[in-house]
Amino acid sequence: MKKFNFKPLVVVALIAFVLSGFTGLQKMKKSASQIQFKVTPELLETHAEEVDVAVDGRFPAKYFNKKATLEITPILKYEGGETKLAPGSVQGEKVEANNRVISYNSGGSFSYNDDTDFSKEMRQSELVVHIKAIYGDFYHAAAPYSQALKKAVQGKSVMLTEEFYPSEFNSAMLEACDLFILCKEGVVPGSSELSVRWMDSEGELAIENFVQEGGTLFLWHSGLASYDAEGPIHAMYGGHFHGHPAQHAFELVSEGVEDSPCPEAVSLTMTDELYTMAVELDDSEIWLKGHSPKNGIQPVGWTKRHGKGKVICYTLAHERPNLMCNLTQSILKNIVASAKK
Repeated sequence: MKKFNFKPLVVVALIAFVLSGFTGLQKMKKSASQIQFKVTPELLETHAEEVDVAVDGRFPAKYFNKKATLEITPILKYEGGETKLAPGSVQGEKVEANNRVISYNSGGSFSYNDDTDFSKEMRQSELVVHIKAIYGDFYHAAAPYSQALKKAVQGKSVMLTEEFYPSEFNSAMLEACDLFILCKEGVVPGSSELSVRWMDSEGELAIENFVQEGGTLFLWHSGLASYDAEGPIHAMYGGHFHGHPAQHAFELVSEGVEDSPCPEAVSLTMTDELYTMAVELDDSEIWLKGHSPKNGIQPVGWTKRHGKGKVICYTLAHERPNLMCNLTQSILKNIVASAKK
């Protein structure tokens, strides 16, 4: 048996519909990112010069049209080519065929197994970055952050799983994950008590263990706020959130820090929220600062090593244009690219 680093990419194609109109197809296409896929093993192996592939997937509730058929084609992509595996199909409840049936009301899961001949070109395959992103709280809609991240990773070797507005943390969120993105404040939405949090101490410890074992934690905007002041998350990122004034114009400045999310010099004006933060400078590498006429110089982006992994922090932004701007997009791309290093 030989092991090689392959880049497994699951391609989903909608192939056949028995619908009175086109609405069902468009709705499924629009929500396709909600389908969860897991390719195992992550480090694909050769057995007798063949590559075995297993794909497990799950469709969410209220997704699968009752009259739809969906074809799923796993593709092994590698430098210089790709290999398509045999397609598999699943179907809605009202389709008259013999495929796996997916319920509209409760969703459903499927499993796929196949093999293909090994070729020498596969030795040069890329690694996929597995990203899990958590968004959404009382003050921050999930959609703008999801859209910004998806734009940044478009065309990249990633497998992205997202969760919007979760009410409690589950350590399963960290499974098969290289980069864990927390873009959600610690307080339960609507609670007037700062101590009522969606993540307890065991959840914070699970994230700390994830980083200690080599994972990358990205704390983005509200992901830096309202967690236990004495807990592992604050300790790992080396600072505390104190608040922010009303949106105002400030200068973003960086001399460019090599091997950071901001390797090039920056000097520009932005109007947005500028968090006031206290960050321990001794073991934190600050790669972007904000110069505010109201609150002086504030850290905007920094990285802190923790165990075998690292924590990356970026305090911007609240407004959608600033999430889509060239600076933020460049920072997001560099964070994703560094997750496997």
